[in-house]
Amino acid sequence: MATSGEAYRNRAPFLAEYHVEYDSKNTMISGHLTGVRINKRMELLMNCPSCSSGETQRLEVIYEQGTSHSSATSRTRVRPFMGILPMAMAKTKTTGVTMSKAAQKAAPPAKMLYKVPIIGVVVGFVLLGNAFGSRVNSTWLVLGLVAVGAFGWLLVRRIRYNMKEWPGSYAVWEKSWMCNKCGNIFRGEA
Repeated sequence: MATSGEAYRNRAPFLAEYHVEYDSKNTMISGHLTGVRINKRMELLMNCPSCSSGETQRLEVIYEQGTSHSSATSRTRVRPFMGILPMAMAKTKTTGVTMSKAAQKAAPPAKMLYKVPIIGVVVGFVLLGNAFGSRVNSTWLVLGLVAVGAFGWLLVRRIRYNMKEWPGSYAVWEKSWMCNKCGNIFRGEA
């Protein structure tokens, strides 16, 4: 027969109530904090704040379990026109990523890519180079300045995001959980 432990209020914002159950041999069989459960193996289990279900998983686990990478290589040999022409060979390699809907929902925040802004800045400099050819062409000059300025600004914004904002977003993602019952995503404090 399980007996209930002493319940008390804790001032920490995520530990509002603590409850322990013991079996007849006075061995702890479960404990409960508001939002957190402890099972027989002393593992922390998060409760969903929306529906109070204990069927929750970390986003990182859902993402890893629902994502699969595939790669295939094939070789083909063909003797065109009934063997009149020499043999032709082809080799193809295909790669792909398959994700479940839950893995897509649980995906980590992505870093911003630099490819498009860098290409835009390079094109802008090429346009500026064309502007100062044999004679100065104001159209190329304006287009080059606009391209370098706009894509340069975009590149700086992406670098700033990746260095300042993304690490915080990723840290929040690492501590977030998803309820398998209602689909709610919440931040776990444990």
